[in-house]
Amino acid sequence: MYSLRDVTDEEWTLFTSTNSLYPYTDLYKKIQEAMGRTVVRHVFEKDGTIIGYFQAVIYPLFKNKNLVYLPYGPMLVVKPDSVMLAKTLAAFGKQHNAVVVRIDPEGKEVKLAETPSLFYRSVYHQPRGEWILDVRGDVDLLLSVMHKKTRYNVNKAEKQGMFTTMFHGKEILDFTEKFIELNKKNTESHNTTTHPDSYFKTLFELAAEDNKNFIAVTNKDDAVLAINIFIQTNDEVFCPFGASSQEGKTLGAYYHIKWHAILHMKELGVKYFNWGGISVGLHDGYLSGVTQFKQGFGGFARNHGVLYDIIVSQFWYFMYSVKKTLLG
Repeated sequence: MYSLRDVTDEEWTLFTSTNSLYPYTDLYKKIQEAMGRTVVRHVFEKDGTIIGYFQAVIYPLFKNKNLVYLPYGPMLVVKPDSVMLAKTLAAFGKQHNAVVVRIDPEGKEVKLAETPSLFYRSVYHQPRGEWILDVRGDVDLLLSVMHKKTRYNVNKAEKQGMFTTMFHGKEILDFTEKFIELNKKNTESHNTTTHPDSYFKTLFELAAEDNKNFIAVTNKDDAVLAINIFIQTNDEVFCPFGASSQEGKTLGAYYHIKWHAILHMKELGVKYFNWGGISVGLHDGYLSGVTQFKQGFGGFARNHGVLYDIIVSQFWYFMYSVKKTLLG
């Protein structure tokens, strides 16, 4: 097996200096911990050579059993022996009383058993694809790469009397409650589920600790129509959440807020805007609606491939599968 060891803060900073993936950030780690989950960082080696590193989240399943998930991980710097990798992570999972270790390898190819499709719509994995826009071009170029319908909607939104303002650092906290209010209304109107209020309060509090992070707020007169939160990692900005009012949807606030946020990113010298998850044909049809909206602005897909389940306990994995089949 490979040897596993803890990662020092200095090592982690070095490892992630060229890695802009959100699940590797300190903010992501702190949010998971605030939700009561254990997060561990490890590097694995062979004969002193680093094979890869990961940030693992340990999710309680049932009784005293857990699921260990490596979001977009491990990050492989050397092509591993897949069998040795599986044995190493199975032993790691056993230490944490895991039923399964779900991995999401980046960097190098592995050959393992793919996660069954019934597990793909779950909180225990990141989207299989993300939509990325290079914001370094001039304004005319950014407009030209848009779908003509998107460009029309952006121009139309500009004429509706709305204005979008950016707020950085501690100013983010002033809009926490309003975001939660808008998000609840969105959830009710779409008949979907969302995170608890405590999750968003923690997200806003942690995002406010770094002045690179910001929110965009779109208003008309005195009414807040939309709020988006943006997290900057290296040369990339990621938008994990957004919410809008019914009036905002009618007026095209989502086109207005995204366009002005993109212009702000240009001012900041950011290279890429990460829109977040899209549908890439891997059991993710539920993302098809937002995919069309995001792709309308131009850009390219960052694909993450399939998931792999390293089973630690065959019996409890079977029970987990039955529970997932029956209850979803």
